[in-house]
Amino acid sequence: MNRLCTVVLLVACSIAANSQFSLELNAGTERVATHLNFFKYIDKSNRWSLYSGNQAAVKYDTGKPGFFSANILAYNFRNGIGIGAILIAGKSGLHPSAGLQYQKTIRSFYFYFLSTYELNKFATQENYFILVYKHKLSNRVKFVFHNENYICFRKWGYNQSLQRIKSGLEIRQTQVGFISETSQTGKSYQTTLVNLGCFIKQSF
Repeated sequence: MNRLCTVVLLVACSIAANSQFSLELNAGTERVATHLNFFKYIDKSNRWSLYSGNQAAVKYDTGKPGFFSANILAYNFRNGIGIGAILIAGKSGLHPSAGLQYQKTIRSFYFYFLSTYELNKFATQENYFILVYKHKLSNRVKFVFHNENYICFRKWGYNQSLQRIKSGLEIRQTQVGFISETSQTGKSYQTTLVNLGCFIKQSF
């Protein structure tokens, strides 16, 4: 579950330059979740940044709540490349890792890639890719599209993957729209999640 939830932190990373706090609520066919994210540059040159993403979710079939927190301390170079130290906290405990990231903004497009490595009993390597597109419809309204892809390798073999798509409208600092989440796990790529629903997000 921790590996699946890790992707949530990337949504806030993609809009970090525009807001310090964001609160999101989404409800789908399989679960309901809320996300509280915080981002801040901690030096005058905007090289060092601190991010904290927190999620609480409840699956309808079990009714059991789950909590997850991801925290990143990153240093960003001028060419878009950065390095980071990541600490994930969840039901299974604390998971520290280190990673290399790349981000680039081209007009209305934002690209983000993060590759991390966790040195524990079993080697775990994770990769994230995000594409964000915003198109201005009027002075107050924008069309917003998020595409997230995540894949995890454990013991040097495929472990889990996730695809997450959000599409909707941004009115000032509020986003509303539709969300689609699918997940696969194991060598047979067995589908473990198909969650379709709606979301609302407020940035501060």
